[in-house]
Amino acid sequence: MEDRKKKIIILTSITAVILIITILLIIKLISLKNNKTIEVNNNEEINNTVDENILENTVQNDEIENEINNTVNELMPEENEEVQDQVIEEENEPIADPEQEVDEETIEKIETDKEKALRIAKENWKQGGNVEFTYEEVVDGKHIVYVRNSETQHIATYKINIETETFELLQ
Repeated sequence: MEDRKKKIIILTSITAVILIITILLIIKLISLKNNKTIEVNNNEEINNTVDENILENTVQNDEIENEINNTVNELMPEENEEVQDQVIEEENEPIADPEQEVDEETIEKIETDKEKALRIAKENWKQGGNVEFTYEEVVDGKHIVYVRNSETQHIATYKINIETETFELLQ
């Protein structure tokens, strides 16, 4: 019987020790979680303080800039009026609409480049037949001309350098 009592006492002691260790671990985990929460709150407070300081500095800079401008205006009113008049004149200049205002010389050059590319393609087409030459676009400085048959099927492509009047025929 005594052996049995000793075993019960030993098992109870071991259970108590395990229970105490478990409780201590839980307390430690709770305190770590609280520390992290405090850390996060501290970081948010720091960020808010930095944001407030930046805003305050911006406002102060604007105020200083205004004071400087006012001082300059007081010291040199005549020159400042001339500068303001120039700024107003520049602001009132009409803005060119790129779709409406195209240099006529540029239009003529584009038409000339198209005509020249078509002429080079037609002069070098040796296969005869009833074909059409259509100017398509400019890619990497080379003018693209398509050759199509009467059924508008693509037959060949010319890549033409109009400056050197050389071409590459792709079929």
